[in-house]
Amino acid sequence: MRFKISCASRRDPAPDEPPCGNALRAGTRMHGEEWGCPRVVQDWEVELDSIEGLMALVAEVGPIIVEDPATITVYDDYVE
Repeated sequence: MRFKISCASRRDPAPDEPPCGNALRAGTRMHGEEWGCPRVVQDWEVELDSIEGLMALVAEVGPIIVEDPATITVYDDYVE
């Protein structure tokens, strides 16, 4: 199953900053247009086929938050 993945510390990372080692590019989008400072950001996905794959991801990046629909946030910074 594919999950969108991002880091709490880098909600809108630059295109060359994957959130984990096996992250796959999932497309780009514009961010910040409403504040007058638009920039292109990269969206990332990770393929997880088993609970073992999920645990390997946790071992690599640390704590995670799994949200619906199919979204993972690496919990490496404050989250409200």
